[in-house]
Amino acid sequence: MSIKLLVDICPLLRRRTGVGNYIFYLLRELICDKRVDDVVGICGAKILNRQQLLAFLFPEKSNVQEALTLPKSGGVKKVLKHVPYIRELNGYWQSVLLYHRQRRYQDYIFWGGNYAIPQFWHYKSILTIHDLSHIHYPDCHPVDRVRFLNKYLPATVQRATVITVVSSATALDVNKSLGKSLVLPPIFVVSPAVGEHFYNLSVTQEALICAKYSLPKRFILSVGTFEPRKNFMRLLDAYAGLPEASRRAYPLVLVGEQGWLADDILRRIESVENVRWLGYVPEEDVPYLYKLAHVFVYVSLFEGFGMPILEALSVGTPVITSNRGAMQEAAGGLARLVTPENTEEIRLALAEYITFTNILDDSGMASVAPQHRVTWAARKEDMINILQCMSI
Repeated sequence: MSIKLLVDICPLLRRRTGVGNYIFYLLRELICDKRVDDVVGICGAKILNRQQLLAFLFPEKSNVQEALTLPKSGGVKKVLKHVPYIRELNGYWQSVLLYHRQRRYQDYIFWGGNYAIPQFWHYKSILTIHDLSHIHYPDCHPVDRVRFLNKYLPATVQRATVITVVSSATALDVNKSLGKSLVLPPIFVVSPAVGEHFYNLSVTQEALICAKYSLPKRFILSVGTFEPRKNFMRLLDAYAGLPEASRRAYPLVLVGEQGWLADDILRRIESVENVRWLGYVPEEDVPYLYKLAHVFVYVSLFEGFGMPILEALSVGTPVITSNRGAMQEAAGGLARLVTPENTEEIRLALAEYITFTNILDDSGMASVAPQHRVTWAARKEDMINILQCMSI
């Protein structure tokens, strides 16, 4: 029984967010597993063999300097983003390129970790669906993304040999939302885990991070790309509704890059006192921000899982999150749940945690939950089980 993987690595060739991190950490585990005979990465015309992929996934362990730099976000790329049907053209071009090479990889399983399988791929494949927010909250996405997914995802689902999803809630949603009109392949849950950089955090480094970002003694933290679905506007409104003394004692620190329709969020930040936006933060610094925060708030309107919830709980930081299926599932009964559309509920939850922390000493508020310390090595076993069944 031979396991060979051909993996779409396009989400890894830019600054990684949730989807990119999911593929990155799972792929790092898979490529080092002795049961996996070969892994090849593909993105457009670029194909990376196993050794090149190892150098890319483990740069700290490799002396090989491959030409795998992140694409520059220059003028051409910005212009192309606004070209009509650029997603379709890009997908078609990748499909044609792979079509001429696919005989070489006919005994490989293609893993489309970002909703996509090449149109002309006729062999075994795994399609990962992270969420169906484009169906439930289309107004929270650019029009071209919604149109693209509505047009192409159903056909991609039907070409897939297997579907993987990141939560049981998403599995139910795929069955309910797509199963009405499509014959679905088998669906398996392979949830995210906490990266190894969340373990054994250094007290010395914690102090350095605190100084690096000039963090206050106590603060409220929220992490996510600035876009409508992440619900930052209601979070900012809720925070603005707190007494001035509470806001002075507990500044709100936001971490994340500008996404779609971020301008309104940026203007609102400027209008609320005691709010700091750090922008993009290097991945190695993020665990310390979670650890230093007195409460983490993640009141997204819709998620397929909610990795930041897992990450905050893994270092023992209390969490306020949305009472939606996937986020409630990620919290595992250890978070304060609120209705994300209800600004007053969010404000009251923030006020409760501020009151709670005031009666505690600085030794901390919560202990680390063992169930939120699941490793990527453990999640890899879920993926290996699927691949072994497909390789028979």
